Amino acid sequence: MLRPIGELLLFFVTIISVNVSNAQEVIHDDFPLIPHQVPFVMPSAAVLSASPRKVFAHYITQFIRQRPLPRAVIDESLNSKMNWREQDLCWEVQTAARAGIDGFLVNLLDTQGVHWERTKSLLAAAATVPGFRIVLMPDVTSAFKTPQEVVDAMVELGASPAAYRLPDGRLVVAPYCAQIHPDEWWNEVDAGCVAHGLHIAFFPVLQSLEIHFERFARNSFGISEWGMRTPETAGHRPDFSAQSHRQKLLWMEPISPQDMRAKDLFLFEAGNTELFRIMWQRAIDKDADWVQLITWNDYSEATEIAPSTGTGWMYLDLTSWYAARFKTGAWPKVERDTVWLTHRTQRSDLKPGKQEKPFFWRDCTPRDEVEAVVLLTSPADITLTSGKSVVTQHLQGGLSRLAVPLALGRPSVEIKRQGRLVLRGESRWSVVKEADYQDLLYRSTVLSGPGK
Repeated sequence: MLRPIGELLLFFVTIISVNVSNAQEVIHDDFPLIPHQVPFVMPSAAVLSASPRKVFAHYITQFIRQRPLPRAVIDESLNSKMNWREQDLCWEVQTAARAGIDGFLVNLLDTQGVHWERTKSLLAAAATVPGFRIVLMPDVTSAFKTPQEVVDAMVELGASPAAYRLPDGRLVVAPYCAQIHPDEWWNEVDAGCVAHGLHIAFFPVLQSLEIHFERFARNSFGISEWGMRTPETAGHRPDFSAQSHRQKLLWMEPISPQDMRAKDLFLFEAGNTELFRIMWQRAIDKDADWVQLITWNDYSEATEIAPSTGTGWMYLDLTSWYAARFKTGAWPKVERDTVWLTHRTQRSDLKPGKQEKPFFWRDCTPRDEVEAVVLLTSPADITLTSGKSVVTQHLQGGLSRLAVPLALGRPSVEIKRQGRLVLRGESRWSVVKEADYQDLLYRSTVLSGPGK
């Protein structure tokens, strides 16, 4: 994804520091002026990359609606080998790699034009970070109407050193919606690649996997599905991991944070971070081989985990937390008390003043809650407040959560340990009573205490 940072409108960002009596400084870390740091000890890059379990983030070469976090304008004169677009892509690759992500699974939307050129630039950027790889995903619902188009694209892009290959040299190809073409179509793709000396490891990502599993299990290296978008549906999927392993296939678990499609006026209820946490825990519990984070940057469907103006660093921080456990079998050591506050800025029953057709909730019931995902160095008492609703719980060290009903105004949270106030802060987002248009995106605020 290319971002014309030098051409974006000026965006004012405030980093809020709050001093409270008998407490340490609280920092809103959503827009850091220094490189972002997670509040726990991540395993080394060598340890993470040595794990056979892989974490890929779905990458799309177009975006609308939201925007990534603002960054400084890039001075091209400081790097004669890369223009600002290429340097910006390198920032994305480096940021993902530091979070414990092994590579991007890039959605190939076309075989020429701007999306094609962006894909090639992304491969070049990935080649600058050791071990970071790009999995090729021909989107057969968008382009690739003939097997030869897939062959030509795989041959050209597969020549990049950043294209993901297995130790035996096979190029991993993970087509989206592969089920729309018959077996003969994919056999032509395979034969065409072999004719060019390119051997592929077929790893289809399917819709309605229950229907198509057996068909694709016969000739695939691994298999995956696009996945569900509510906690209820995501938590009750068949055990495709066990089913894949019985057939000697790798299983890639889909993981998504939320899904709100303003362009289509519908959304799924993610339950604050519940969907994301359930899907990550499922990947761990079901012994998945790989995961696909859906998505890194699809702002049109609000599924992005990349640092953004609305959700900040929260989803990427949680990715690092779960990725460390997924790859090493152990949770990271917590270094700073941290709270991720999540909520919408509107209740689900808000009647927009100008919007003629409201959103509809797809296959789900809306929730109106403020959630605090809490990461503690040791047990403490947490108080979460939203309007007149106040809840206090004693939570253990590690990751926990609590919630209260969503009310007007700014939610707030505080942490006390043995009666001493150690952290207090409020959301950077206000819940409003009226609005011209619906905005049902979950937003986040990060509150962190001092290091141990």
